[in-house]
Amino acid sequence: MDINESIDTLHERTQQSKLEFSRHEAVCQERYEQLLKSMEIMSKNISEMHKEINELKLMATSGRISLKTLLWVGSVSGAVIGIVLAIGNYFK
Repeated sequence: MDINESIDTLHERTQQSKLEFSRHEAVCQERYEQLLKSMEIMSKNISEMHKEINELKLMATSGRISLKTLLWVGSVSGAVIGIVLAIGNYFK
């Protein structure tokens, strides 16, 4: 093999390597863009879930307050009714 054939072979291999590398870069770029899109969607979903969790916390807190108020009113009503019945039974 003479030097010109060796140079031509080397040139062909170099060109082939450049082509394969360019293809690889294109595939990686596409994957990267898809990953970014997926991460943006996940970030939006996480933000929405965070908002919903905060709303549920507020609902639970207001529910607990309502429950406490209901228990307090029920206890006071029960005590008043108990006193009234006790006094009514005492005077019978």
